[in-house]
Amino acid sequence: MDLVLTEDRATATFRLSGTLTYRDNRQFNRVVQRLAEESGDTVTLDLANLEYMDSFGIGLMVLAQGEATKHGRKLLLTHVRKEVHALFERLDLLSELPIEAALSTPPATPPSVGERLQVSALIDSGADARVCLSGRFNVNDQHLFLPVITAISKRNSGRVIIDIGALTFMDSSGLSMIMLANDQARRASQVVAIANPRGAVKDLLKLAAIDLIVPIYDDH
Repeated sequence: MDLVLTEDRATATFRLSGTLTYRDNRQFNRVVQRLAEESGDTVTLDLANLEYMDSFGIGLMVLAQGEATKHGRKLLLTHVRKEVHALFERLDLLSELPIEAALSTPPATPPSVGERLQVSALIDSGADARVCLSGRFNVNDQHLFLPVITAISKRNSGRVIIDIGALTFMDSSGLSMIMLANDQARRASQVVAIANPRGAVKDLLKLAAIDLIVPIYDDH
């Protein structure tokens, strides 16, 4: 990926070209660092010449938006190509990322209470323990999942089933939390399995090749 910065008084514009993958993490960190600066208003990512991004690249976009929110900055994605836009749409990210839209397009509404992440208690039945997730799992919900990781650390064997059948959306930060739970389980001689993925969440798991790391199955 090539990354070129131009700026004026109010806006810093990064023009991305080529492909955005895990190999570009260090270079993309320039964007994250700029969003963390106290001065300035808007950071624009011009994607007119960005042809492709993998799941890691998508995660970097979500990370940039989280950094912008954290520091009270404005991030804007402009000139998104059809292929990249289709990928965002497939993963249900159009309402999560600040993509430039026509003035006639109504602003996205925040998720209702029923759409927010809900995490059940970890139900331990001996050999297996199960936790159920529902709603939307994004960067703002990581703290809701931390008790699950803590509960896993207190077990010393068996399998932990993370049932995501009622999860309608998950971004890369939610996926990272599940991978963190998997790491914690392995350290405690346990196995994590993901059950019942649906729709865009299932597509995200497939895109990230999570099945190579964590067993995924359907028990409904």
